[in-house]
Amino acid sequence: MIRSCIFFIVIALITLGLTAQSEDILHEIGTHAIPVKTIDQTDFSFLDQIAAEHRIIGYGEANHGTADFTELAEAMILYLNEKHAYRHFVIEAGVGEVAYLEDWLRSNWPVDSLTSILQQRISTWRYRTTEFIDLMVSLRTYNLAHPAKSIQLYGCEMQWVKPEYDRLYAYLHKFGLAGDLPPESFNQHLWQHIDLDLLAEYSALYWRLRKLLLAQKELLTAKGGETAYQDADRNLRVIGQFITTLGVEGEQHKHDLRDQYMFENVRWIELALKGEEKIFVWTHNAHVMDGFGNGGYVNTLGHHLRRMYREKYYALGTDYGPGKYVALNPETYARDINEAPKPAANQITYYLMQLGIPNAFLDFKSLRQNLPELYRLNLPVTANVGAIAISNPKAKDQATGRIFDGLIYLANTQPIQMVE
Repeated sequence: MIRSCIFFIVIALITLGLTAQSEDILHEIGTHAIPVKTIDQTDFSFLDQIAAEHRIIGYGEANHGTADFTELAEAMILYLNEKHAYRHFVIEAGVGEVAYLEDWLRSNWPVDSLTSILQQRISTWRYRTTEFIDLMVSLRTYNLAHPAKSIQLYGCEMQWVKPEYDRLYAYLHKFGLAGDLPPESFNQHLWQHIDLDLLAEYSALYWRLRKLLLAQKELLTAKGGETAYQDADRNLRVIGQFITTLGVEGEQHKHDLRDQYMFENVRWIELALKGEEKIFVWTHNAHVMDGFGNGGYVNTLGHHLRRMYREKYYALGTDYGPGKYVALNPETYARDINEAPKPAANQITYYLMQLGIPNAFLDFKSLRQNLPELYRLNLPVTANVGAIAISNPKAKDQATGRIFDGLIYLANTQPIQMVE
């Protein structure tokens, strides 16, 4: 009897201690959280100092299937460009894929043609949404109204390089140099099965193209200009990244190289700008974060950016709940609408939901000046729920204050609306 009483007293004391600790954490978060009233470009003054002090901002979305994250990207790039000259906008799609989107951005083509580009030239379903189309229309409208401050769109991926080959072939054909090159090639995606014979065919074609570009450089630059030649060379380099990644054994190494090449392609943009302009990079949380993703071994894009740019890089993550998102079913690969998972009591999401405000921003970088506060806010956040639903076994928790410099929390999020 006495032992039972002691047991219950101990449990009660532990519970009281946990409750007190939870209240302290909630108070700490409430003290430092900045309310974000609406997701539009009039309400981002909390980013002013950050934007002024950094050259590259990496904006991560907690998943690929939430409409609010696209709407947030649209509002932020317009605000950051207008107020802080972030003229260069990088998205998580292929270098060649996004070149077609940039073509549309500079054209007067109808919106229907954008839908065709998304369906035929972009490999991922993630951008085939009404929200992304709205973003593109907003960018083009802004660029037309502000030609001196126009926003340029780039890709950083290398998972599917058919668009790079198509653009390179068209370039060579224009000057009568396509010869007996195949009109179509590189149809496979990085994550599809590619046998050794096809890999050898791709490699041989790459080296033919490399020799051709080098041998005809003088003619091509004389007829088409240096910029067009550099674009062609860039497309070929991305094809080389694809082939190199195909050649490694094991899925994990492909993930390693993917983030490495995402970094190199962002770095190429920065070098072309001679370090004089600002860049806004929009990918998944698992890429912009400064840490290890995809199972815990990969040096992420954000980690590479941190190593290169030090304090000039700012990793801005997102979190959400409650809400809904679209993701692939891990068993059927159908696009399902999922409910945001109920957060564990130790996750930062749990505390953000208790604040009772729709959206909030936390600046961990400024809190690092106060280590006790940082430690208390260094709570887990689900950092790797990507194109596949949360039941994906690779989904894992990571300590927020270590992997992000800041975090935007959104409540009551809605799923993306697919355009089929």
